[in-house]
Amino acid sequence: MSLPGAPLKRLLAFLLAQDTGPRRREGFSISTLGICLAKQLFTLSGYPATTKRAARMLLLWRLGMLIEREVIALMQMAGETILGLQKEYLGANPPREGHIDGLILRDGKLYVFDVKSANSQSFKKWVQTAGLSPWKVMKDGYGACDPRQIAVKTYRPVKEIYPSYYFQAQGYLELLRTREEYQEYIITALAQVDADLAQSAKDGTVPVATDGFYFFVYCKDDSSLYEEFVPYDADAIEQRLAFAAKGYQAIQGKKPGKALTEEIRTYRELKLNEDGGLPWQCKRCDFTKTCWGSGTGTPDKNGEDDIG
Repeated sequence: MSLPGAPLKRLLAFLLAQDTGPRRREGFSISTLGICLAKQLFTLSGYPATTKRAARMLLLWRLGMLIEREVIALMQMAGETILGLQKEYLGANPPREGHIDGLILRDGKLYVFDVKSANSQSFKKWVQTAGLSPWKVMKDGYGACDPRQIAVKTYRPVKEIYPSYYFQAQGYLELLRTREEYQEYIITALAQVDADLAQSAKDGTVPVATDGFYFFVYCKDDSSLYEEFVPYDADAIEQRLAFAAKGYQAIQGKKPGKALTEEIRTYRELKLNEDGGLPWQCKRCDFTKTCWGSGTGTPDKNGEDDIG
């Protein structure tokens, strides 16, 4: 007979055993283009993780992937022309890699989109109302829902509250606008799920849009929904890519060690809190001790009270 909790302990042990830390990349991840550049450079340079990821976080990531697939499936069932792709891409300069969640047909164009899941605390930063609440629909029926009344109000746009998401959108739009091979890559991926639509995209009758990007957000606590259209911002992404390219050039031909660690630290974009503690993003980073330590993986005075 198993001891109480034994199956769950085995589950958590399995998750932790499967986690091999940050994947060595050949280029910047487009999804994280807006996060601290130092973290990205540590990853690109092949530094080992110094912070063990919690099993709870691994479970949350898996839940996010399940929610993404469910949102796409439900939107398809509701009649939306929405296609999940999840095809990897590597290209451009500085080198970037990543995958889009899919394409959605809006106003005669195919727009790139991404599905995000958030707890209620994070969701409330994004929207003021509950959005299109499933509970209201169940009570009143879709026919009774005035589209003007189900629109949500934003507290602040994604650009202000989640810059990493904002630059994720801009990163893909920049590729679509400046790299013909990326347009071809998208159309090739599209052909695997809808050959007719791919042909329409290829001949330009239903083009892949380059003027904006859609985020669909699902609240994990109460199933509220939200969408935001993010227009292309050439100045913002050009500045971000220039900064990334500068950091990328700085690490070329160098191996992990004290000199490179000090070099990468100059690209750190987060500062200590007023009380001297680390910001929460740094506490959860794979390279906390390397970035805030002495260069040997040992925490120094700046971070020793906050490194977990």
